[in-house]
Amino acid sequence: MKILVGYNGSESSVKAMKQAQKEAEIFKAQIVVAKIVDFNHELKYTDFSIMEDELEREARSIFSTDKTPFETHIIPTKKRAGRELVEYARYYGADEIVIGMSKRSRVGKFLFNSDVQQVILEAPCPVVTVK
Repeated sequence: MKILVGYNGSESSVKAMKQAQKEAEIFKAQIVVAKIVDFNHELKYTDFSIMEDELEREARSIFSTDKTPFETHIIPTKKRAGRELVEYARYYGADEIVIGMSKRSRVGKFLFNSDVQQVILEAPCPVVTVK
């Protein structure tokens, strides 16, 4: 089983990683932590490498155990984060997506087109949302 976690550094995405860890321990699953990075500016290899190292360190500190098998991926894109996460789930063959969500008003969702909503509606697999 493969669990894809969308991570952006927010408190809710940290909670999503902890939820994924619980599920991974139960189902003997592998976790893939994906961080979507806006690619609308020039991204140098050294910057990319630094981001990968930071994500790896953050994931290791959140999981806080060597029993959780995981890998991390930085995904540079010009697309919206929700759409890119769905495409990556299809590409990777994820069995589940775990994402954090923040509370937003109906008007806020309408104006800003919630990435979480997009993942829920378009994902090729079950989606677990964590507040």
